[in-house]
Amino acid sequence: MRSSALVLRCTTRRLRLFGAVYHECLAIEFEHQRIPAISKPSLTLSYRERTLLQTYEPDFICFGKIILELKTASHTGDEHRAQLLNYLHATGF
Repeated sequence: MRSSALVLRCTTRRLRLFGAVYHECLAIEFEHQRIPAISKPSLTLSYRERTLLQTYEPDFICFGKIILELKTASHTGDEHRAQLLNYLHATGF
């Protein structure tokens, strides 16, 4: 089964939520919608077949295979995609 990464861009004109508040609201929404999601799991990183001491904590892992990384930015750019691809490679996800 192939893992996926999703860069989600959400903007709203009426209400601007801080990242931590949006994260908490999204966790509640996942529960309400019965979407299996783990908040801030600690993932092991590796480099040249060696486990690193540093870990990666994505905002959510949904359905056991989708990394969801929230960004509070006006747009998502190549640097966001590159960062996520690096994490996918380093975690073996």
